[in-house]
Amino acid sequence: VEGKATLLRARLDARVAATRAAGMNLPRLEQLRVRLELGAFEVDVLTLLIGATISPVIKEIFSQDVRLSSLGLSIGDVLMTLCPSFREQVAHRHAFYASSPLVQRSILIVVRGRVSSGAADLTSFSVGVDRRMIDWICGLDTEVGELIEGSNLYAPQTEFEHVVMPAETKALMLRTVESHAALQRWSRSHRSELSGIWDYGQGVTLLLCGPSGTGKTMTANALAKRLGKKLLLVNFDLAFGGGAGGSTSESQLTGLFREAELNDAVLFFDECEALFAQRGAGGSVALTTLLTELERHDGLVLLATNRPFDLDEAMHRRITAMFEFRKPDQEAREAIWEHHSAVGLPLAPDINLHSLAARYQLTGGLIKNALISALLLALGRSEGHPLLSEADLVEGCQLQMRGALQIQVFTDRAVVRGGSDALILPATVRARVKEIVQVEQARQVLQGAWGFHTDLHSEQPTSVLLVGAAGSGKTRVAEAIAYDTGKPLKRLSFAQLNAAAATMGNRSTRKDENAVQVFFADARLAEACVVIDDVPGVICFEGDDDDGASRSAMLKMLLQEMRRFPGVCILTVETTRHLSIYAHRLPSALIRSVRFVLELPLPTETERLRLWNALLPPAVPLASDVDLKEVARKYHFGGGAISAVLYRSAARAAMRRGEERQLQQADLMLVCEEEWEKTQSAVSEMVERSYV
Repeated sequence: VEGKATLLRARLDARVAATRAAGMNLPRLEQLRVRLELGAFEVDVLTLLIGATISPVIKEIFSQDVRLSSLGLSIGDVLMTLCPSFREQVAHRHAFYASSPLVQRSILIVVRGRVSSGAADLTSFSVGVDRRMIDWICGLDTEVGELIEGSNLYAPQTEFEHVVMPAETKALMLRTVESHAALQRWSRSHRSELSGIWDYGQGVTLLLCGPSGTGKTMTANALAKRLGKKLLLVNFDLAFGGGAGGSTSESQLTGLFREAELNDAVLFFDECEALFAQRGAGGSVALTTLLTELERHDGLVLLATNRPFDLDEAMHRRITAMFEFRKPDQEAREAIWEHHSAVGLPLAPDINLHSLAARYQLTGGLIKNALISALLLALGRSEGHPLLSEADLVEGCQLQMRGALQIQVFTDRAVVRGGSDALILPATVRARVKEIVQVEQARQVLQGAWGFHTDLHSEQPTSVLLVGAAGSGKTRVAEAIAYDTGKPLKRLSFAQLNAAAATMGNRSTRKDENAVQVFFADARLAEACVVIDDVPGVICFEGDDDDGASRSAMLKMLLQEMRRFPGVCILTVETTRHLSIYAHRLPSALIRSVRFVLELPLPTETERLRLWNALLPPAVPLASDVDLKEVARKYHFGGGAISAVLYRSAARAAMRRGEERQLQQADLMLVCEEEWEKTQSAVSEMVERSYV
């Protein structure tokens, strides 16, 4: 028998050598032996256990032993079958230890105490091969996505040259991953010197962090393609986060790392927010397993998240390098537009991609969505010969801007309705608004490629002081700046901020905690445009009383945080007087802290008529006597008052029946009179407070 076995081994070795010499794919058991550096005994263990599972001949041999047929094979049975002497049996017990490559990777499944639950002898433990491994070795593959929800193994097609990111970051990332193979070869050649020092932890784990749509998934695909490997994509939240169907077990998690190793794949965990959140909440068995596997794994692992600040020390220790993905600047956006436009889309020849990149602050993912939206519009006009016009692309961009701004949810969030192109203001004022937007849009270029991020330069916030009477358009200007810069709006009045500070001061146990810091910290996390309304409460009424001192202290904290804020911060002042009349009363610290001072005049008659027409919904039924030109001439309202008048007038009309159920001139005039009286009372009160 031993002679036959020796002869068969020689024949198999010769066939493997011939297959390797011919450059053909090796048998999978041989691939596994090479990859895990298995010994001959470990290969025999796998062969025996797989044969006992799928071979009728071996099954028949073992079925003659009643004990084996009913209880399955134990480690002792395997040792006695493969090792003729007791000395060899003892020498090969290590193949079943928890630290052995087969058990560590869950290829062998060892179950304590086959005969008795209290048994402690290793030889009494049941042993078998993971069913997924049996299928893989025998060539009966099952896609990993069918076994673990939220996972997918595939060969990516994205070229790394198409990834748009700073050249330095791109070079560092490539250098890190392409040197990994050299690290592994060097470690093998110096194994004896490194024994006990580098026995594990020779893999590379990269953290890709940044907002959604900035290219993290695309980069993972491109890196795998560059390395000539498959990508095993795992949506962590879906598979492990307790979301829809998220119930992956510890063994399946270990199996993912084994799957990546067997297929020589890059392992990419996407949506890792659930991982970091659970670490902060005390962790779980699955997360502990993940940390252990990250340390054992010798391959490349990528983690993607938009919450890198949630990393704890245990996770941070396992990260080889972290790469931040920021929203693209204008130059990067233009490159993304050009890349997407070069894939055969039918674009009109007069499309200005430079203008689109400058105008709309979209990430790469949103630019792709904008192109799809534009293509749908073109197909709606002509399915056979669609042609994307610039108007289609503009509408697609506007859809993405509105969607991105609406989806962000945080405290004190305000709804943004449109950009600067929709403002009804004098041309000079609109030009100033566009200048403010351009300064903020240039931030990424200035602080990135042009080096204004160094310690020699302060944070340089885009700080704005908006001055004007009620109805002059301060709210719409703030919304337009937020819209054009692609940021959500975080809004609070100065009085609310002051009240929040008092409330927090009463309950806070930390001396350094205040409402202003919390407000700006939230705005940083949301990358929001900050608006503080009604600042005159501190400017016009400073005094020696406690309230005046409190407001003055609040202003100092506000200006301090504003100077450190890396974005747009808008302060609004409501007044009926010209700025030149009371400019000398403004605190000098306020003047030094703002970069732009913009005074908004009340709308002229022509602008008021445009506001009436713009704010009146087309679906409102109008009586024949409605004369908006007359209303605009008679009543000097701003946009807010006009909107309120239209709503209340339409409400009166909606409650009527029949032919009378339409907006009439009498409705408008009646409500306008009521609004005018209310406005005059408010103005009188403000003047009285200012001069008395």
